[in-house]
Amino acid sequence: MSNKNLKIYESVLRKNNKSIFLWSKNKIAVMIVSGGLDSSITWARLIREYDMEIFPLHINRGQKNYLAESNSLKKISEILSKQFPEKFHNVETVVCNVPPKKIKDHLQEYMKKNGYPFRDNILLMIGVQYAISLNEKLGIRIKTILSATVPDDPFPHCNLSSFRALNMLVCQSLNDWSWLITSPNIDKKIFKKKLFKIDEIRWAQNNQFPTELTTSCYKAKNKKIYHCGSCFACTRRKEAFKMANVEDKTKYRI
Repeated sequence: MSNKNLKIYESVLRKNNKSIFLWSKNKIAVMIVSGGLDSSITWARLIREYDMEIFPLHINRGQKNYLAESNSLKKISEILSKQFPEKFHNVETVVCNVPPKKIKDHLQEYMKKNGYPFRDNILLMIGVQYAISLNEKLGIRIKTILSATVPDDPFPHCNLSSFRALNMLVCQSLNDWSWLITSPNIDKKIFKKKLFKIDEIRWAQNNQFPTELTTSCYKAKNKKIYHCGSCFACTRRKEAFKMANVEDKTKYRI
């Protein structure tokens, strides 16, 4: 059913904009960044390989590891600003609890199987709002919103069908079918190939990107870049480095 829906969504998008899946000529995008492994590597890769100008957006959504994420973003920003001064923009941080604090505790069991409902969708829509604000402020055309979702992300909102459905919602709600909402790691129509977490890690090794400066751990509660080693994010991180056959320089507590 997912593939069938994907074809329907893409047909609607293409009907309203024949060039929807052609890469934007101005190569400018807003990207949701977290300081994690996926978004940090994807951010660097888009600038290096696609010559893109990225406006990174970090959302303080009430996550426990916010301070650690922010510190990682600071360190990654320092590196990218020196390497790509003409394509680099400072990280914009906004506060928006997703999900709201009053209901978050009651979503924990659901979250373990499906992730927080609509979390990534909401973050991407905030990205749309940020892009529109930049259009108004700077007089530039930003109609591309990116995340760093990878094909092996396990939750329903992480598949390409979900991105296409959200893309339709944004275009319909704004009455503007020139918007593109996607992830460069899962969208072969635009970026030609999928990149799994192990592919990102190998890319980082080949391009001397310091993965040890990124934060994945759900339990990191201060500015120090450490990982508990046992949470779901840490487990996936460990497994990915092992499968990629790349040295994991991450500092784990266990």
